[in-house]
Amino acid sequence: MDPEAVSKAFVDHYYSTFDSNRANLSNLYQDTSMLYFEGEKVQGSQNIITKFVGLPIRHYSDSVIL
Repeated sequence: MDPEAVSKAFVDHYYSTFDSNRANLSNLYQDTSMLYFEGEKVQGSQNIITKFVGLPIRHYSDSVIL
């Protein structure tokens, strides 16, 4: 498998899911996962998803992958 294709597919899936149904990202995190967001530390899959669901934002990207 092409590593660039795999990484692009993962990023596309992640942000599409983040924008449409953040709760569906829970299987990508574990109880030991840690999120650092604006100086706040959030640990564990359920806590991270709870934080994501509460965010009033959508992602945006101004990057171009070549």
